Amino acid sequence: MTRFSQLVLVFLISLATALHAQDKISVESTIDKQTITIGDRITYTVKIASDTSLVVDSLTVGTNLGSFEVKDYKPRQSLVKNGTRTSTESFEITTFTTGDYKIPPVTIRYRTPSGEVKSIATDPLPIKVNSLLSGEQGEDIKPLKPQKMFPREFPTLWVIAGSVLIAGAILFVWLYRRARRPINLSTAVADTRLPWEIALEELAKLRESDLLARGEYKLFYLELSDIFRRYLERRYGIYALERTTIEIIMEFRQLALDKEEEKVIHDFLEGCDLVKFAKFLPTAEDIERDYLTAKEFVIQTRSFPFSTVKEGE
Repeated sequence: MTRFSQLVLVFLISLATALHAQDKISVESTIDKQTITIGDRITYTVKIASDTSLVVDSLTVGTNLGSFEVKDYKPRQSLVKNGTRTSTESFEITTFTTGDYKIPPVTIRYRTPSGEVKSIATDPLPIKVNSLLSGEQGEDIKPLKPQKMFPREFPTLWVIAGSVLIAGAILFVWLYRRARRPINLSTAVADTRLPWEIALEELAKLRESDLLARGEYKLFYLELSDIFRRYLERRYGIYALERTTIEIIMEFRQLALDKEEEKVIHDFLEGCDLVKFAKFLPTAEDIERDYLTAKEFVIQTRSFPFSTVKEGE
């Protein structure tokens, strides 16, 4: 064998080794619409084709979609054929702001047979969000016509006057009876405990409840999220119960919190939202982790100065 033949053989062996070592995995992301109206839902689908020897983690897109929110979730469906596993996961997402956006890349982690952890990312997807009053729709809106005047008739005036008198009499009786009703002072006593004392007691009662034993995972996460949100209200002086996760995070950014603290709040609320709104079924490990996250956050922040908001405002 000549020197040249030996070099060619070594090159071919090296090339074959490199090709064999390359992981057999590909990812594709798609959306069903590239132009929508504000508030419309989009189906965002991620398709992963990988060798059956690779272990691919589940997707976590709730905290990685920028201005878009996850409204529903279709669990992963997999099909194995000729040594290749094809997995598909779908999410219904939406946004309430207009403009030209790009759905950012989503990173998928996987493990090789040797235990090495690697990752692959989807491509960004452009999408345009239009206003409800954009284009011709806005031009078609015409000013209100002046009110039409009807001739006054004697019977109509009497009907109106009688209706007003009856309504006034009913309102007077209701106010009079309400004023005479005794006040239950026991219900007006304010809870003077510190925010973390209230939150830790509520968390303990939730853990002792039978919601998990009855399989009421959504109700458990609803109560867990509400306890956490009420603590944020009492602790930081914000309104959290009736706001979305994104609205809460935007207000926290105005408070200039520590980034790690902000991330814990964001990830916890996003995880609760997946169970509450996206029909995500948590595992026992997920439930224990989320419960301990809420409890640890309360404990870690209890020694700091705090503000309060009045309940019911």
